[in-house]
Amino acid sequence: MLSACSLITPKPSINPVIIRQVPPVEWLQPCPKPELTGHTNQELLTLTTTALAVIDQCNADKAAIKQWSESESSYE
Repeated sequence: MLSACSLITPKPSINPVIIRQVPPVEWLQPCPKPELTGHTNQELLTLTTTALAVIDQCNADKAAIKQWSESESSYE
């Protein structure tokens, strides 16, 4: 009769593991503003204005990613 007790298997315990992922450090570096040259003043102005707007947006995006990354690491 004691062998009947061995048929009862214990329920496995489930321990969830939370893995937090953050962007690589390289993604958090500011975009460098390049040296700009052009053939005409108008081309130079257009290129400069566009390049600086893109770089400013890039840096704003990276700042937001960095803020998110820091807030995610504070939950640990």
